Parts: sequence; C-alpha cells; structure tokens
Amino acid sequence: MFRFLILTLFLAWFIPWVFVLQLGFVIYRPYEPDGQERYWRIAGPLFSDWVSTNEIPGSCKRALVASEDMSFYEHHGIDPENIQKAMKKNEKRGKIRFGASTITQQVVKNLFLSRNKSYLRKSREVIGALLLNLTMTKKQQLTWYFNIVEFGPRIYGLKAAAKAYFGKTPQRLNASECAILIAGLPSPVKNFRAFRQRQ
Repeated sequence: MFRFLILTLFLAWFIPWVFVLQLGFVIYRPYEPDGQERYWRIAGPLFSDWVSTNEIPGSCKRALVASEDMSFYEHHGIDPENIQKAMKKNEKRGKIRFGASTITQQVVKNLFLSRNKSYLRKSREVIGALLLNLTMTKKQQLTWYFNIVEFGPRIYGLKAAAKAYFGKTPQRLNASECAILIAGLPSPVKNFRAFRQRQ
C-alpha cells in the first residue's frame, strides 16, 4: 500500500496537469526579469488581457511556426527527430543546452514547469506535450501560446506586447511587426530591452 501511494504521488508530480486548461483558465507562475524570482498570473478567455484565436494575426501565427516549429501541424506534440539531434549535440558539449522544444512543449513548460534544464524536466515536458496534443487542437495550442509567452520584462501575451511595443491592439499588427515580436522570443528580456532602446 505504501509503495503504491509513493508511486501515485510520483506520477502525480511527474505528469504536468495540462487537463486543467479545459477549465478555460490557469493560474501559473511566470518569471520576473531576473529569471529567478516568480510571481502568480492568471490567464484564460475570461480575462481582459486574453487574445482570442480570431484576434491573432495570421502573420504572427505563420512567423511563429516558421521560427519555432516548422512541423507544428504535422507532429503529435513532440518532434522525435529534433529531440534526438538535440541530445547528440548536448552529449558533445557535455551539458544540456539544446532542447528541441515544439510549440506544444513550450506551452507545457511555460505553464507547468520551471526553467531548470534537466532530462527529468524534459521528460515531464514531453509527456505533457503528448497529453496536451491529445486534448487540444493545434489552433487552441497556438492561442494559449500567444497568451502566455514572455515578450519582455513583465510583458506576457500578445495583447500586452502589441500595446507595449507598437501602441496597437493585436489585430492591427502588420507582418513586419509580427516578425519583430517573434524574432525576439529566444531571449525576450534581452532582445526587447534592446529593441526599446532603439525606438
């Protein structure tokens, strides 16, 4: 009985609870600009900073898929080939640097996991992505991504980013503005600070 309880608790911790997104909102802990401290944030269609699927410009969606996950519409939440390539690169470097995360995996990581790089966390991310892909359409995954991704210090979601950098609503973003926002995602705090200094 005790062993069963321990196993159950481990599985409860090991699997990111992506099913809660079906409630229509999630309470999660994004990072402060220092990359260490975290705070609480609520996201979901019921809140004013939410951008619906139809409000996200097609240019932004296409730029994201082209930049972050070319096979997004074909895979089942993970890209095994890219994961294998990343593991080989990490072995050569002797440390975990490449993750080969799909857009689906990034949603799971940003909402449910920490930034600490380890194969255990990556395993949780992979399992969460597979489950998320089973319970959510690609269109829904993109919508969640654009509402929770970090675009700079304390700037989370496309609505906040469009206002902060261009003084616009997301619907009015043009193709070049979408490209600028997506290009800054790999290191949002650093890249968007530099962008603001150039404005």
